Amino acid sequence: MLIPLNGLTMQETRILEKVVVWHDEYVNRKRKADTEGQGRYVDPLTTDLCAKRLKFPHTKMISLLNGLESRGFILKRRRQSAGPTG
Repeated sequence: MLIPLNGLTMQETRILEKVVVWHDEYVNRKRKADTEGQGRYVDPLTTDLCAKRLKFPHTKMISLLNGLESRGFILKRRRQSAGPTG
């Protein structure tokens, strides 16, 4: 049974757990592609992908992930093409 982390709701804790699992899967796929030397592109974990997998509206997912980031639970890398308004 999942217990909410201190300062997080149960929903935020579940989302954080899934994001960590998905990130680990991404890192493992990327590492495997690099060692095979194929130069294969591995899709990174994005807010859009999280929203689709969890069936959340994209704006709500961004709000949840921004909240987790502001409390220091995750670190988001900004897109280079996002521009000044994000």
